[in-house]
Amino acid sequence: MPRTGVVVVGGGPSGLLAAMSAAQFSDVLLLEEHKTFGQPSHCGGLLSLDANEKLGVDIGKDLVLNSIRGFVFHSPSGFELEVDAGRPCAQVIERSLFDQHLAELAERRGCRLLNLRALSIRQRNGFAVVEAENGIEFSAQIAIDAEGIGRRLAAAAGFNSRVREAVPAAQVTVRCSEVDPSFAHVFLGELYGDLMAYTIPLDRRTARVGCATRRTDPARVCEMICKKFYGDYRPILSSRWAVWTGGPLKETRIGRIILVGDAAGHTKPTTGGGIVFGGIMARHAGSAAGKFASTLDEEKLAEMDENAKPMVRRMRRLLLARKLLSASSDRTLDRGIKIMGSRVEELRSLLRSTDFDFHENVLPDLLQALALTRIPIMLLADVLMRTFNY
Repeated sequence: MPRTGVVVVGGGPSGLLAAMSAAQFSDVLLLEEHKTFGQPSHCGGLLSLDANEKLGVDIGKDLVLNSIRGFVFHSPSGFELEVDAGRPCAQVIERSLFDQHLAELAERRGCRLLNLRALSIRQRNGFAVVEAENGIEFSAQIAIDAEGIGRRLAAAAGFNSRVREAVPAAQVTVRCSEVDPSFAHVFLGELYGDLMAYTIPLDRRTARVGCATRRTDPARVCEMICKKFYGDYRPILSSRWAVWTGGPLKETRIGRIILVGDAAGHTKPTTGGGIVFGGIMARHAGSAAGKFASTLDEEKLAEMDENAKPMVRRMRRLLLARKLLSASSDRTLDRGIKIMGSRVEELRSLLRSTDFDFHENVLPDLLQALALTRIPIMLLADVLMRTFNY
């Protein structure tokens, strides 16, 4: 049975970043079931301008399709609130090329990458054992599960996967006669699902349109938005998947198995995006796993848990914001967005100074705006209770 220090299952951004971090201290093997890294691609691709610093990798200019300088928020009644930072505040990347770039970096840093599908992860005789297709088994000092939102391996290993809470999502890339490349659009309200819908411009003629909802078919919502805003559109790429907006799982490590990325619930609860949040947490996990594999010092894993606490708190605060939005009626959202519209200059200043990834610092403004719409106190209390006791 081949033996290694760290074995990583899953070749998305979280798995690759975990592998690179672990490779600083130990030998690393990564298993990816798809022959091409980054495929299939399920991502809006909107990142902060400093994502490379947070992830510890260089995002080359060839991976960036566009930069945006603001957002247009659409209320349920059709009121539009444009917030223009006046300068670039986020970037749009090509996700499939980004994953392939990370895979190349991982190999350069000494990781061994294999195209094999993992069938199970379990602990046996003091080791983490990954069973792969074709009857191949790999033994390691520690395993990192970055399999994604399906969490099939995690559930079999004893984790509470909560996978039924995932939200179905769809995205279509369209070509049309004209797209404003400077603004992404956010659509709120029951018509657009229990999370939101969005458009992200790639250039002056191409945009990504996406939606995540349990209430209806998200692909139909995408089609509705395309017909309304891009009347002459032509679909060129479509995809379906599921996003996680339920916050971090309470248990992400059992013995010598660590969950990272979507498998651990490490996504941004307000959008379901997982590149930056999952990547930061994966780097902590990979570093700890590599140190543990080389020393067998349990304190290294305890340090990982401690280092993760600030990010866990961030995700919980954003989970509160998401639940407030999901619990708000169309009437409440209309009034809230209109109230925010009377404070455009403040919002512009906030957008310029706010970290696009860590936007939980706008939560006080959101709470104030929603409070002004006279949300029933019992509803607000219920949302708060469900946030911290799910």
